[in-house]
Amino acid sequence: LDGNATVNNSGHIEAYSLTDDAWGVSVVSRNGDAVVDNSGSIDAGGYGQAYGVFAVSVYGTASVTNSGSITATSTVFDDAAGVAAIGAYPAVTNTDTGTIDATGKYTVAGVFASGYYGATVDNAGSITATATGGLFGYDVAASGVIAYSYDGDASVDNSGDITATASGYSYDSVSATGVSAASFYYDATVTNSGSITATNTGYGYYGSSATGVDAYSYYGTAAVTNYEAGSISAESIYGLATGVEAFTKYGEVNVVNSGDITATSTFGDATGVE
Repeated sequence: LDGNATVNNSGHIEAYSLTDDAWGVSVVSRNGDAVVDNSGSIDAGGYGQAYGVFAVSVYGTASVTNSGSITATSTVFDDAAGVAAIGAYPAVTNTDTGTIDATGKYTVAGVFASGYYGATVDNAGSITATATGGLFGYDVAASGVIAYSYDGDASVDNSGDITATASGYSYDSVSATGVSAASFYYDATVTNSGSITATNTGYGYYGSSATGVDAYSYYGTAAVTNYEAGSISAESIYGLATGVEAFTKYGEVNVVNSGDITATSTFGDATGVE
């Protein structure tokens, strides 16, 4: 646990459980780095939680690079994440040949990067998150990419395709978010020259929403840049649809758009940039 933990995969890894959780690759280090480099295929499927790749470094870098395919599927009762990188400095890179897919009932993330001193996600390939709903008492939430940091910058750069889809019904809420970047003390930044799509066809008793990009910082800058080749789309049937939402309490908000931002709601409100 005190040294580096590394997994390099160019073959095929499968992990399935008929009764419990499934983890395709799990690497953990306390003082060193946790590193996963995948050019093959990793599949995880479970009755409970499902993680394609789970990388944790408490004091180092949790780094995941994917040029192959990673799939995580929770079949019945729980959550799923294609890639989860957690620690001091998580960094996830999905190259132009990489695909990351996560499917589950409730809380589903294609990529989840949470770091105390910073978090970065760079996508040039394909990332999808699909939450299908189930028992009415649970939140249903699909997020393509989540990058969060408490005491550092949180950034997402996308030149590929990111898709989040939520469906089903819940006595709680149903939401779909393409990209979410959040930092408490520093900057939250999203740059897009690819495609980001959030679609919500479900209904939540306490709310339904679809958000293309969400950037939040309490003290720093919340910034979103959508380049000329970029498209950001949010579609909700029963609730709010927001193309880009950027918020800060004490910092600055900076949204620059040269591409396409669309928000559509059938029975609710729609806002392009908020």
